[in-house]
Amino acid sequence: MLAAHEERDKGKLPKQAVTEWHRDKQWGKASEGSSPRYAHLYAPELWLPVELDGPFQSVDASGNDLVIGSSVGLVSELRGLNERTYRGTADDFARWRYEGAEAEGPSTPPPGSDLPSS
Repeated sequence: MLAAHEERDKGKLPKQAVTEWHRDKQWGKASEGSSPRYAHLYAPELWLPVELDGPFQSVDASGNDLVIGSSVGLVSELRGLNERTYRGTADDFARWRYEGAEAEGPSTPPPGSDLPSS
């Protein structure tokens, strides 16, 4: 959700946590747009440990369609998202994991981030 809002809505977060992300307007625009900034984050269901230009459509062993992305691309996109938004350090990540977040609480940027408040 953060990626979609950073890419499409200048980082402005929704006022409340989104419980039905697939219905979020910015998510839809970002994930279905051409050349999305976070392509390896939006659609893939499986990430291979290789570099790829972008995710691709394939079929799994059961014959079901799936999108495959790159774990290398995913890590790169997540790092870029962090640099453009939270600017979290390794210590911040450890604290955020420990503290957790309220499931349906307000979507507020962490202190010190450059994200605008809603």
